[in-house]
Amino acid sequence: INAEYMGSKAGIYNLYGVAGTENASGDQVKKLDVFSNDVFINCMKFTGRVSVMASEENDTPIFCESAKGGKRSRHAR
Repeated sequence: INAEYMGSKAGIYNLYGVAGTENASGDQVKKLDVFSNDVFINCMKFTGRVSVMASEENDTPIFCESAKGGKRSRHAR
């Protein structure tokens, strides 16, 4: 997804404004932050090369069961 394209279409998709929650840092989460975070996580999971991720928008680690080498690599236990 092209970031410039999404930025120009944010109003159409109702992605402006605050989502009504706070992230792990205590900052207000914006709707576009939530969408971007979900897209990034899904893209990284799809590669099969990431076993665990951290995000400012998530309180806990994000484990990717599809990582090559089994359910989780030895580094993500």
